[in-house]
Amino acid sequence: MTVGPRSEFFSPLFGVTAVLRPDGIEVIAPWDPDAPGSDGDLWTRAANGEIKLVSVSYLPRRTLHGMLGITQEIMDRKLTFYEVLNDEQSKAVQEAVLQRLEIEPAGTQYREWAAEIREFDRLYGGTRTCILVWGYVWNAMFAVAAMIGLGGGLDAAMHGPGWLRAYRRKKRIKQGRCARCGYSVVGITGACPECGEPRQDA
Repeated sequence: MTVGPRSEFFSPLFGVTAVLRPDGIEVIAPWDPDAPGSDGDLWTRAANGEIKLVSVSYLPRRTLHGMLGITQEIMDRKLTFYEVLNDEQSKAVQEAVLQRLEIEPAGTQYREWAAEIREFDRLYGGTRTCILVWGYVWNAMFAVAAMIGLGGGLDAAMHGPGWLRAYRRKKRIKQGRCARCGYSVVGITGACPECGEPRQDA
């Protein structure tokens, strides 16, 4: 049973660092700005405002919505940035990272991930939302069954089953009371003065 939104995160498939310089963007891997070939102590240069370091990962996510039946599925296939970027910077960093993935040797998973990210971005803007009709059908069927069950339960509670009603009527008649409402009809001829039920003798 699903109650409210539930997210399923997959393990990060890769993580890189994007170095934003005035003359362009360089993507280095892994996430270590002090890695060989990272052009020295990038942390110090970033702290001085010469450059900006952005940690980037690819973290696919699937979110499900619904109560009993799942009614909505949201699939995210986009890069996650761990720094605040404006729209222009986000697009530039994403393009640089994808280009870096696409130059990996043929047949590697990196090229497939880059293609997947590009396809989702082109078709859905990075996030695909699916409405699952069967989830709504299931929820509606459950609601109807619950209402029918509740209505039947209330009816049984108010009036009791048929055999119980018959037993009560016979008992009331033997005690000299109205079979319908239980009012005493001893010495009264005709209908019950309380509810109008014709008098029945035991």
